[in-house]
Amino acid sequence: MVKPVEKKKNLEKKRNSSNTSRKKTTNHSKVQKMKSQRSRVSSKLPQESGISNSSQRIVLIVLCIILIIMLSVLLISNFPWKSQSLEKIEGLKSVTFEIEPGEVASGICYRFAELALVDNPEMMLDDLKKMELTQKIIAGSYQLDYGLSVDEYINIITHPKKETEVTLKIYAGWTLNEIDEKLSNQGFFEKNSFIEETKHIKEKNKLSFSEGWFQSGVYTVNRDEIVTQLAEKMFEGTQRTLSEYSNEIQKQNLKTEDVIVIASLIEAETHDKDQMKMISGIIRNRLNQEMPLGIDATTRYEKKDWINPLQTSDFVSDSSYNTRRNKGLPITGICCSSEEALKATIFYTENPYFYYRHDANGNIHYSITYSQHLESLQENP
Repeated sequence: MVKPVEKKKNLEKKRNSSNTSRKKTTNHSKVQKMKSQRSRVSSKLPQESGISNSSQRIVLIVLCIILIIMLSVLLISNFPWKSQSLEKIEGLKSVTFEIEPGEVASGICYRFAELALVDNPEMMLDDLKKMELTQKIIAGSYQLDYGLSVDEYINIITHPKKETEVTLKIYAGWTLNEIDEKLSNQGFFEKNSFIEETKHIKEKNKLSFSEGWFQSGVYTVNRDEIVTQLAEKMFEGTQRTLSEYSNEIQKQNLKTEDVIVIASLIEAETHDKDQMKMISGIIRNRLNQEMPLGIDATTRYEKKDWINPLQTSDFVSDSSYNTRRNKGLPITGICCSSEEALKATIFYTENPYFYYRHDANGNIHYSITYSQHLESLQENP
């Protein structure tokens, strides 16, 4: 028989068990409901996400296609051989092509294509490599004709062209014989050919002498006509200078040949422009006083010796080149003079001096009297 207390306890246990069961049922129901909701949400999310990814892929594909097209156009338009090889330069038969020192062969080939000289720069570069000429390209300026083969272009830029012109510098103070000797020794022409050409010009222009009529300077002449063109240009240089100052020459009542001779004397004595004008004035002073010029360069010219010391015996002759003994000018010029010497002859500096000399250091000293001249020699040897 169950006691009342135990019976009460059993009833409470049953109630608690029933409540627990209901709670579990309720919780399970809630869990199932939440799962159902998540399932509905998740069933929607993949569908929306799928549409978004598809759109992004399409956009990316379109952008890639556009980018590829743009790059293709950019590359094609900027390829060196595209710009003009597809559109030949109409109306041009040749083009000037400059190659800089150190420029690489590949860049040169691409520039050939850019100017429509060749169609395929890679093929030209391969030919240069096969012939081992990539390091033998000669820098310079080329006038290239259109229509030549790749091999012809390669030959042009890798083989030095024969110069048709040569530039020669003729120094002031050189004599005609010195010019002939120096240039013939360098292989520019046969010995004595220049002398013969100056004689021809002398006869053609009815000159009294040749020496002094051919002006120093820098001359560019045709290699095949060096002798003729050099002599003609040197003579024309003197003629130009005389023509420019012809009014002043006439105003001073000077003879043209005297101008030529005096200019050569000045040139033989100095290359300093200021000294030229002073020496020109001293020569005028001596000529006006009918004094011998006393210019040793005239004796050296006659002896053809510009190096060794002159001896007393060198000044006893009656030659017009012995200006220590004889008055007036020598009968010819004694060297090629510069334009500066010709101008100094015409536009001389007036001064009171009759003597001048250069000391061992090249400084010039002027004197009025011979005694002062000797004193200068002692003070400044």
